[in-house]
This record gives sequence, C-alpha cells and structure tokens, in this order.
Amino acid sequence: MESGRGRLVGNRVALVGAAMYFLEWVAILAIPSVPTEKLGHDPTAIVAAYSDPKTIGLAAGWFSVVLFGRVIFTIGLRDAFQGLRRERLFANIAVAAMGLSVAIEVVSFGITAAAAWVADAGGNQDAVVALDAASEILFKLVIGPLGVSVLAGSIAMILSRLFPRWLGWVGILGGSLLLVGGIIGVGGLGAHGTFHDVAGALMGGVAIVWIWMIATSVVLFRATPHDVK
Repeated sequence: MESGRGRLVGNRVALVGAAMYFLEWVAILAIPSVPTEKLGHDPTAIVAAYSDPKTIGLAAGWFSVVLFGRVIFTIGLRDAFQGLRRERLFANIAVAAMGLSVAIEVVSFGITAAAAWVADAGGNQDAVVALDAASEILFKLVIGPLGVSVLAGSIAMILSRLFPRWLGWVGILGGSLLLVGGIIGVGGLGAHGTFHDVAGALMGGVAIVWIWMIATSVVLFRATPHDVK
C-alpha cells in the first residue's frame, strides 16, 4: 500500500502464524467444555466434565504447539516496520505481550489436563475442583496481555501509515475491549449481576481481534515482494 511513509513490504509469516493459531479449533471442537467456569459450585458436575483425560491431554499438547501461531503472527507484523524505530518499539511490545498470553494459556490448559487425569485416577474430588477453578482463572488472565499486544500492534500500524487506517482502528477497538475485560475478568467471573454481565460482554472483543488478525495477515501477504521465496 502506498503512503507518505513509503510502501508496505509484507511477508507470508503473519498469515502462517494466524492459520496455525486458528488450528486450535481442531481441539476445541473435540473436547468437553473444560474448564467449567463453575468455580467450585456443583463439584459432582465438575468432576463429570473431566471424563475423557486422553482427549483433554492430547488437546493440551496440541494447544502448546498451535497457540504459538499468535506469536508468529506478531513477529510477522513487526517485520513490516523495518527502519521505523518508534513503530518497531510498539511492535516489540506486541510480541512480548503476545508471548505472555500464549504462555499463560498453555499453562492454563496443562492444569485442565492435570484435573482430567486426577479425576480419571479416582483422586480427591476437591483436588479436581481446585484444579478446574485454577485453570479457568488462568484462562481469564490470558485476555489482558492479548489486549495489550493487539493495542500495541495497532498503534504501530496507525503511526506507520503503511496499513489501511480503518484496520488499525479495528485493532484499537478489539484490543481495548480485551484490555478492560482482562482487568475485570477474574473479578467478574464468580460475581453476579451487572458486573458479571459487563465482564462477559467485553469478551466480544475476541471476535473483533480475530477479524483484525485475519485482515492484517491478508494485507501483509498481498504486500509480499514477488522475489521472496
């Protein structure tokens, strides 16, 4: 794309990372709905949800690989800002925050797998319930760093003037929703009423971020120099 700052030099890395990340749905569609979000309520139902430890364990391993696609995506985005010191700084923040979000999410589902195997071994019900709650809380802590990453990457896009302006603002919107959702998410998880509803509604930012990721990946892919193999 032409702009006052020159021409965007894209890459295929961001698209590969985004595609890799969305492969998480292979596992999501195959496993039970765990962690349960019950936070200790109805222990019998919580333990029952962990009835397929092999599938949950395989999903944990799958997530540990494909979720790294989010980091690869942000590295691909950062590559577009070569020679732009200010934008590169924000892009570095995006990569670091995305790495943190992926690490937390992988650990979160590792705990989910541990709960499944404890349940399968006939372990203490309280242990399964505690692991389930810990996994769910960690999962909610993924959202804040993810929002920071998207915000930082979108700010870099807008400052660079290399990307469609609307695309940067879509990222700002989605990232802002996730940032606020990440801050209040754990507090609203076990709450009731308006606070719980607002915390849940802010998770709608995830869909906006998905749109931003896909669109950004396509823009970068289309701007890839023809001589890049």
